[in-house]
Amino acid sequence: MRDNQLRTPLHHAIMRNHIAIIDKLIKAGAKIDIPDVQGATPVHYAYRFGKDQEMFDRFPLDSNLFKLKTLDNKTPLEMAVEYGHTDIVIRYLSQENPRANPRLGLQVLIEAIRQRHENIISSFVLRPNIDSYLLHSVCRQTHGHELISNEKISHQLITKSTMTEINTDGFTALMVAVKYGQVECVKKLLNHQYCDKDVLEMRSVDSDRTVLHICAEVKSNQITDLLLPKAKQFALDLMPVDVMGNTPLHICVQKDNQHMIDPLLSDSSISLTVSSITQDKSNRRTENLGGIPKMLKIKNNNGLTAFHEAIENGHYEIVHKILMKVNYSVQLIEERDQQLRTGLHIAALKGEFILLLLQ
Repeated sequence: MRDNQLRTPLHHAIMRNHIAIIDKLIKAGAKIDIPDVQGATPVHYAYRFGKDQEMFDRFPLDSNLFKLKTLDNKTPLEMAVEYGHTDIVIRYLSQENPRANPRLGLQVLIEAIRQRHENIISSFVLRPNIDSYLLHSVCRQTHGHELISNEKISHQLITKSTMTEINTDGFTALMVAVKYGQVECVKKLLNHQYCDKDVLEMRSVDSDRTVLHICAEVKSNQITDLLLPKAKQFALDLMPVDVMGNTPLHICVQKDNQHMIDPLLSDSSISLTVSSITQDKSNRRTENLGGIPKMLKIKNNNGLTAFHEAIENGHYEIVHKILMKVNYSVQLIEERDQQLRTGLHIAALKGEFILLLLQ
């Protein structure tokens, strides 16, 4: 017998914490793996509505139960985390071999971070050999900066090792914080003693991008204003190329990130920094001729400079910004792409910017 939410009598007994009725139903053969309309079984209900150990003793956690998942993929253990049964979770984690089910551990950790259960997070930090990238997980969450600042766990959470650790997606924790727009996390990490030049220069595994490329793509004004001064402080190369040959300026142009373009082109110490591009890696021209910043001479794998990209993508404001920043706009316009097209050729093909470029 089930109600309109597909709940069984056992679901209802657990909701009301009627232990005697629960015992009778289980003795009579009531199944504990029948889901309601949301996919929650009586076991999920026990760790949602249970008030004391008397309830939990009737539904002890074991690895077989973690096959039971709600429609939003929560196991009974994650339900226990969500509803604050911290002691139960920590007791189970202390008995479980972290290597046996690392994925489960990561799911529980993420739920603990969302619910701000510091004791559970601390137990993860102290567990050896769990492949869960704690700092990366924290940096994806809106309130992650609170955990980074927490005196109980911050010294274990942020180390030289965790700051340089690359997760399964190929990112450092700082890259993750930037990618997900977690401004406060970015601020905390950038101000940490372990955030040095090595951390800022690290590359993502697949796309060979630095945190500057990721920042350019994200288009967060606040993160840009935090990151660029730090990059200048460490005298970083602001023109690194990714696997597609794009510099952060190329990405800014492609994504119409005007806020980041301004400081890149405005500060002469940035715009005239020499990029370390080897001749055998690329045929990109990086000479600084006629007062054109080297940043605007670098061509990506499609043979396009950032200026070419701005015209190609129809970003009038960026074209205008770039022309206002160079001393010799004619030379910039006459710079040729891989197909020997100048800016005028590209503009003519696009049918735009002709008047602006001819001024």
